[in-house]
Amino acid sequence: LFPFFELLRLSGRKDMGLLVSSVWNMPAHDIISMVVPFFHDIFRLFQDYWMRQSWLDNYYICVLVVMFAAVAVLLNRQKKVRVIFDLGLIGLAISLGKDLSVYPLLYKFLPGYKYIRYTIRFYFIPTFSACLLAGFGFDYCMKNIKSESFRKKAFVILLFSTAASVGYLL
Repeated sequence: LFPFFELLRLSGRKDMGLLVSSVWNMPAHDIISMVVPFFHDIFRLFQDYWMRQSWLDNYYICVLVVMFAAVAVLLNRQKKVRVIFDLGLIGLAISLGKDLSVYPLLYKFLPGYKYIRYTIRFYFIPTFSACLLAGFGFDYCMKNIKSESFRKKAFVILLFSTAASVGYLL
């Protein structure tokens, strides 16, 4: 911890303003890219390097991972599933950076938050949370596969994801 404080004392991050620290966040309109690969606008590729977020180009997780994560969040009532989901939401909020309406308040009042540049780097938290939740969701599916009510719910989820996939292809 002491080397970090020394680095902070010697680096230019201590004098960063709000505009500099909010460069390269995950655009809020790209949240859909977690399920649909490369959904973001193609024109951004022709913008200046510093005007667009260039650290992470694709936010795609996988439809199957999102589907099993949804099963875990909606059907699995374990407390650890809720904690992992909440941590994923916090990580997503941090990675949204300036697109989050409370970003200026966090920047001003949350200790250490103003030293964070490139908030897109925190996108690994919701990605990792989604993978963990997918594991819990898959485990839930395997334990409840013989239940008739579960099979009905699984059929609805499968039908919805198939319709979404076909709709994307059209």
